[in-house]
Amino acid sequence: MELKIDLLKQEKKSVFRIVIGILFILVSIVWAVSRYNNNRVISAVDWFFFGIMVLNGLTHIWGGFGLPLIRVFGESYVWIDDIKISIKTRVLGKEHSILWVDIKLINYKLNRFKVIRTNDTTLTLDFSKLEYSIVKDAKEIIGNMAKEKGIQINL
Repeated sequence: MELKIDLLKQEKKSVFRIVIGILFILVSIVWAVSRYNNNRVISAVDWFFFGIMVLNGLTHIWGGFGLPLIRVFGESYVWIDDIKISIKTRVLGKEHSILWVDIKLINYKLNRFKVIRTNDTTLTLDFSKLEYSIVKDAKEIIGNMAKEKGIQINL
């Protein structure tokens, strides 16, 4: 029994966004070529404008394929399996992970699992920023796994 949830929502694919992205890139290329043909010199402002237009086009193309742009910076997930519990609620946030063999006791209060390790240190797994259905599934899976592994749990 395991729970693997990608918290970054998959966007719908959009041909329109892909076309818009390609148009942004084409317009920036045509604009840069025309500036070069007219002046034979492209200034720093022109390069900046060209870069912004190409980046805008690339982000539209990326989004058009259904990929959230934030995925470039990292991932966000809940992963509970036979070996460990891992949670990362924010892309730029820290991952909290603990192995089942290191768990002595689990207390659940207000969308937070307070895990007491075998060396008597504490780790708090905060599920408060997640949807209720995810918290409910995680609570059920953690409860079942803890019973399987003989770990005391207070839900």
